[in-house]
Amino acid sequence: MIMLPNHIRHWRSQVTLLWWAQLISMAALEMSGPFWPLYLRDLGNFNTTELQSLSAVVYVSPLGMAMFFAPIWGRMGDRFGHKAMVLRALLALCVTQGIIFFAADIITVVICRLLQGALAGFIIAAQIYAIQIVPANKKGGVLGKLQSGTAGAMLIGPIVGGLVANSYGYRVIFIIAAMLCGVCAIALYFFLINDQSQITNTGLHQSVTPSSTSGNFSNSIVLLLLVIVCVQVAKMMPVSFFALFVEQRISGSPFMIGILYSSTGFTLMLSAPFWGRLSDSYSSASMYRVLCIVAAFSALTMLAHEFIDSFEALLILRLIWGLWLGAMLPVLFAVLSRLASCDRKGQIIGVGHSATKLGGLLGIITGAVAVNAIGVEHGFTVVGVVYCAVVAIFWFMYLGLR
Repeated sequence: MIMLPNHIRHWRSQVTLLWWAQLISMAALEMSGPFWPLYLRDLGNFNTTELQSLSAVVYVSPLGMAMFFAPIWGRMGDRFGHKAMVLRALLALCVTQGIIFFAADIITVVICRLLQGALAGFIIAAQIYAIQIVPANKKGGVLGKLQSGTAGAMLIGPIVGGLVANSYGYRVIFIIAAMLCGVCAIALYFFLINDQSQITNTGLHQSVTPSSTSGNFSNSIVLLLLVIVCVQVAKMMPVSFFALFVEQRISGSPFMIGILYSSTGFTLMLSAPFWGRLSDSYSSASMYRVLCIVAAFSALTMLAHEFIDSFEALLILRLIWGLWLGAMLPVLFAVLSRLASCDRKGQIIGVGHSATKLGGLLGIITGAVAVNAIGVEHGFTVVGVVYCAVVAIFWFMYLGLR
């Protein structure tokens, strides 16, 4: 009988451990997510335009760095083990969040955000570790489960952050986040099975063909990366103006902003595992057709923001949007994993995450530029137009594989 390595035989317990660590650490980061514009306002005397621009810089800084470093860390994990990458990411989050707590000016905050982007990346490290240990027909479901952990963080983090901000101010959020990330790092150090020895013993990375180390990707992978960028542009565009939109449209308090921001995470958390399991059962062509429909409903959801004037209506829209978001990245990364060779899986998934960071960066910049040009109240209309472009791309990919 063939004995599988421990981290493969116990993949369910390892994925569950990663899920909890992802939920806690990402919730710690999401505590500050919707409140950056309001926190930055306390660091100086900025007008609305300056505040929107500075918020975009703070949101974009880690995305820009992560875009370049994600493939590097993915390849390092392929060679030396992905547990080390998981721990590196959590420790980087712990340190940078702790420094932000002591920051006295926006320059320090931006530097910390740049370091966070370069050195962290817990989500990608956890996903690559999981992809390497789960059976091939379970990858979509596992990615969906991990995505649900991130969604749960989106749900919990802003609510807790709003409560903390109401009681103690925005700065305290960061020291709490640092402590939570530190606790997760310690827990995974002791309980996550080390995969480095298995990588060394298999010799998987000791002999790699020239074609697998080249920078060339197939046309299918390149097109898929383009789709990931576009999906993330649409997802991240509202980030830089959402808090200001809620303040202006419904006079929302920090707690209300936290509730609305996190509500998307609730339905995303519920829907992502379903969409992931669905992708394990159907072909890529069938899933592209489904995603085309999902993107169309996403466009309608964004356009509906033009007509809301109450907390309840905005809450409903945010919940509906979460259902559609749960279908996007888990399915796309499951397809990307199918296309990646075993010896380059970490690198390819890393490039995929670079695509998400690039899309996030472009989305935040586009969102900031759009609201500066047409006003915060019309920002979601631009997001709806972007989703219409995503519909066209998914349809083109479906026709190409039909």
